[in-house]
Amino acid sequence: MAPRRFDPKALVILSLVSILSCSLVPDPRPAHRLVLAEWNVENLFDEVHDGGEYAEFDPEKGWTRAQFWHRCEGLARVIRTLGDRGPDILVLEEVEGAHALQVLNERFLGDLDYRYTFLASPSVPGIKTVFLSRFPLVRTGLLFPASAADEVSRPIVEAEFSLGTRELVVLANHWKSRIPSPKATEPARSEAARTLSRRLVDLDAREDHPFVVAVGDFNTSLELSRPWPERALVSGGVAAASEAALVVFPGRTAAARSSRPGAVWDPWETVSTPAGSYYYQGDWDRLDHTFVAVSSLKASDWGFESFRVADYAARPQAYGVQNPNGISDHFPLVLTLARKGT
Repeated sequence: MAPRRFDPKALVILSLVSILSCSLVPDPRPAHRLVLAEWNVENLFDEVHDGGEYAEFDPEKGWTRAQFWHRCEGLARVIRTLGDRGPDILVLEEVEGAHALQVLNERFLGDLDYRYTFLASPSVPGIKTVFLSRFPLVRTGLLFPASAADEVSRPIVEAEFSLGTRELVVLANHWKSRIPSPKATEPARSEAARTLSRRLVDLDAREDHPFVVAVGDFNTSLELSRPWPERALVSGGVAAASEAALVVFPGRTAAARSSRPGAVWDPWETVSTPAGSYYYQGDWDRLDHTFVAVSSLKASDWGFESFRVADYAARPQAYGVQNPNGISDHFPLVLTLARKGT
């Protein structure tokens, strides 16, 4: 059967998803500070055979519960360092599905109080981008970039939360990898960028002016996009002809002066070490990002406080069956927002 094709403009709005009934759980709001973290956890597959596993993580080919739990233990140790008790909202890329998420959350992160979770349904193929949160999800949705007939692009996962005085919208991304080559795969990232940019423009036009961030593993940076004519990311000073790409301001001062709808600021400028979130063949790359919408930099009640790379080791420690003590080939990123005037 041919893979299902999705409308590139489709936005599937889903109802509130939580793992406990809202009638039984308090409806918390961040008081003065909110810690948001994102992390590509590198192929977290569970011990249940579902038929779509990568060969090395297939229970019918030797992958065991003990190995899966050992992976969860290593990931949980790092997650606990991403805030005072872990982050308030956690976005993870490359989680197999609902069971893997449930085991990680309930068995290994149970005391961190992530009462609310969201991920795409099993009908959406491929490994998942997931949300874990201490705060209720007001609204969730999926945005599907256009893709070739023989491939379904991973959706951008959208979740909305309340900050009390305004809404927070988090757009979680996992763009096409650079395999088999950056040149061959850049058009797919460009399409994801186009989809994200359109959504950011729509959110900028909302009358309630939500605080908007776009996070995840983008598998590119301004520097890595630059060689390609149809590039995914372009600098904040680009001409109108490049509007289809995601417009990124590497400097906050220039970003704050801009009124360009859909543009974002990249807080990577605020850190000097480590030089990236991913290390490959002797070079650091900034493949992961926590972009802040330019319009949100002007919010009067909430604002950017800090950004950091959670370098749990000198370099990311990739996991593999032959490297069972590895954690992930990416470092997590941590973005902190704070209420102004407190």
